[in-house]
Amino acid sequence: MRKSTSCLDIMMRLHVEDLAGVKAAFESYGRDGLDLEAFVRIMVERLVWTPSTVVDLVYELVDLFGHIVINGQGTMVWEDFTSALIEAGMATGLDETHWRDMKYEDNVLFVDRTSRQPKHVEYISEIRKLIVFEGTRPVMQIYDPTAILASEAAESSVDDPGNAPTSLPLTHEIHPLAYTSGYRRDQDAVRSEHSPVQVNAFAIKYLTTLDILAVSAGDLKLSFWNCAIMFTSEIPTPMELVATEHPQRILEWAPKPSRLFTVSIDNRILVWTVIVKGNKKCSVACTAILDKHSDIVQDLLLVNDDTLVSCSMDSLIYIWDPNTLECKSTRAVHKRGIRTLAKHSSTVFVYPWKPTSFTLFHNGATIIACGYRVKWVHRVRLKSKSVASNTVLYNDSSFTVLTSTDKEIQVWDALTGALLHVFRNVTKSDITQVVFDSLQRKCIGGELFVLNAANGALLKTFPRHSNQISCLVYCKEDTCVLSASWDKSLRVYDDMATNNPLLRSISDAHDNDIKCLAYSHSLSLVATGSNDGHIKIWDFVYFLLEQQHHTTSEVNCLVFVEPFPVLVSGHENGDVHVFTVRPAAIPQLLFTFSSYVTTTTTN
Repeated sequence: MRKSTSCLDIMMRLHVEDLAGVKAAFESYGRDGLDLEAFVRIMVERLVWTPSTVVDLVYELVDLFGHIVINGQGTMVWEDFTSALIEAGMATGLDETHWRDMKYEDNVLFVDRTSRQPKHVEYISEIRKLIVFEGTRPVMQIYDPTAILASEAAESSVDDPGNAPTSLPLTHEIHPLAYTSGYRRDQDAVRSEHSPVQVNAFAIKYLTTLDILAVSAGDLKLSFWNCAIMFTSEIPTPMELVATEHPQRILEWAPKPSRLFTVSIDNRILVWTVIVKGNKKCSVACTAILDKHSDIVQDLLLVNDDTLVSCSMDSLIYIWDPNTLECKSTRAVHKRGIRTLAKHSSTVFVYPWKPTSFTLFHNGATIIACGYRVKWVHRVRLKSKSVASNTVLYNDSSFTVLTSTDKEIQVWDALTGALLHVFRNVTKSDITQVVFDSLQRKCIGGELFVLNAANGALLKTFPRHSNQISCLVYCKEDTCVLSASWDKSLRVYDDMATNNPLLRSISDAHDNDIKCLAYSHSLSLVATGSNDGHIKIWDFVYFLLEQQHHTTSEVNCLVFVEPFPVLVSGHENGDVHVFTVRPAAIPQLLFTFSSYVTTTTTN
C-alpha cells in the first residue's frame, strides 16, 4: 500500500479524542523515538479492529512504518508521523504533474492594433465572444476568439511558440449609449482624444437562460440587450433601461430565481428581478435591497444556485441564499477590507505580470489580458513531451518506477502508469546516475545528493567529485555508496555516517574516463572499466589494486557472477569477456565471446 493512501486512511480511522493520546505516547519515548513494535502497539490500541481484520491492520502499520522511517535508526518521532500525513494530504489534494512542464509567456507573434487603452476584458463562453472595455470611452470591442478555442481544443499547451495562432479579429464595436437621442459614434472618439477621462463604471453580465446582456456604462442606467440583436444590428436598441442612483460597478446573476445583484459605491446590494416579455422587451424591477454590510461592498460571487457571497471593506464576508435573500452565515477572518472574491475550482498559474484585467479560456492554456494594450499570453511547454530517461529504477516496496531526465526525477505508478510526482531542479547539472538505498526509501544520484524517494525532500549530500558522476552503486550489505566520476576518481561513502561520510578515495584510478563499475560483497571486490579498454579489480576494504586486464575495445558494463569468483565484461565492439578473480589460484581470462568466434584461454 502506498504511503499517501495508508497514512491518510489510518488517520481517518482514529477518533479525535485519541490524537492527543497518540502524540503523548510518541513523546514518551523522547528524542530517540519509538521502534516498530512500539508504533504498532500504540496504533492498535487506539484503532478499531476485529479478529478478522487485525492481521491486515498490523501488516498495514508495518508497511507504513517502513515508508516513513528512512533515517536508518529504525525509530520514528511524532514529527516524522505528522510530516508524512501532511505530505500525503498534499499529494492527494494537488495535481502537481499537470503543470510540471508548462509556463506562460507572451505570444510575440500577436500585435494588438485595435484596442485603445483597454480597461477590462471578459470572455463569455455561452456566446463565444471576447469583450474588451475601453478605459477612455464607453465602448465595447467584440473580438472573435475562434483561433484560441481551436488551439485549446487541439492541445493543452503550445509546443512550438513560433507556430502559435495569432488571429484575434475585431468583429465590431458596440456603443452602449447609442440609444440616446442625437448620439453620434464619433463623439466618443473626439471626447477621448481631447479629454481622456477614465470611465469609472463599466460592467457587463450575461444573463444565462435569458440570452440577455446587462450593461452598466457609467450613465446612471442599467441597460438590457438582446444578444442576437446587439451583435448584428448597426444601432441596436436596448430591451429595457433602468435608472440607478449611482453607477453600478459589480453585476452578478443568479439564473435560478432570475435575479440580478448589483453593487455601486455604498454598502447596499441591489436585487433586480428580470422577466422576459418577447424578443425585444423585458421588465426589470428592483425588488429588494441587502444592506447588512457596514462599509462599501467590493465584490459579489455566485458560488452555486443556493449560495451568493459578498465582501466589503468592513472585513466581513456574508453568505446569502439568492432564492430567499436570507443571510445564511458570516465570515470574519480578515483584519482589513476585502476587495476580491474568486471561485477556485482548479490549480491555475497566472502569468507574472500585473495586468488591469485578464480572462482565462476553457482549460487555462490561453490568457487575454489588458494593460496599455491587449496582451495574448499562452501556455507553452518547457520541454518535449517525450524525453529519454537517463535512469529507470523499479521500487518494489511502493510499486513505483523512478526515472530521471536532465535535472528532474519522476515517480510513476507501476500498476497504472500514471505520473505521481516530479521533483524538479534537484541538481545544478544533468543527472547521470541514480540508485536506491537498501530499503528503497532513499535515492542517491546526480551530484551525490540523497533524497527521500517518497516526497523528493533533500536529506543530505556527500562530498562531490570534481566532475560529473559516471557510475554509482549502492552496497546494500555495507550501506555504502560507490561512485566513479569523469575526473577518473573512485570513492566510497558511508551512508549511515552523520559526519565525514567519505571513507576511501582513489585519484586517477584509470588513465581514461571510468565508464562502468561493479561490486561484490561476498568477494569484497570492486571492478572498474574505462573507455580505453582497461579493467581494474580493487580490494574493497583497502582500495588496493588486485589485478588488471587490457582489452582492445571500450568497456561498457561489468558484473560479478555471484557467488562464483567470476567477472564478466561487455565491450563496445560486441565482445564479452569472462575473467576469474580471487580466490581463484590464477586470476585470468577464461572465455571471449564475440559476434564471430568464441575463444578459450587456459593455463
